[in-house]
Amino acid sequence: MPITQLDKDKFTQVCAACGAERSLSLSDAKPEDTDEGDHLLRLPACSNCGSIELLVPQQTDPDTHPNPGGFTHLHRLLIDELDEHVAPARVNAALKSRRAKHFPNGFKVRLPRGLVPSADREPGDRPRRAETLEPAADVTPKSDLST
Repeated sequence: MPITQLDKDKFTQVCAACGAERSLSLSDAKPEDTDEGDHLLRLPACSNCGSIELLVPQQTDPDTHPNPGGFTHLHRLLIDELDEHVAPARVNAALKSRRAKHFPNGFKVRLPRGLVPSADREPGDRPRRAETLEPAADVTPKSDLST
């Protein structure tokens, strides 16, 4: 789930599974490389529910997002910035300077209303689309339809 703030030595993350907000040290995000050559950042297990999350930095051009200034755009830039703090060898100076202009008040982003999972779910329950985005239409599963 989202990184909501990045500071010099820590960052704030909201757990995708339970909605717990937690403050993590930059050293808590562990860089990994996949066999396919992708870069990942592994976050430690949530102390509330045990969920482990992976972030996928993309180091994309900060000025070419289809919804500039929107939540997904700014969140993507925060992940790329976090990646550069955790794994300095991945720093792209040209993108870094252009990324900063999107955060005039520091590297932070507000969560869109309704994105945080419900706090009343049991640990381990996955958020459903209706809880994370917008109410879904009431659909009856095929197995429940009478013939």
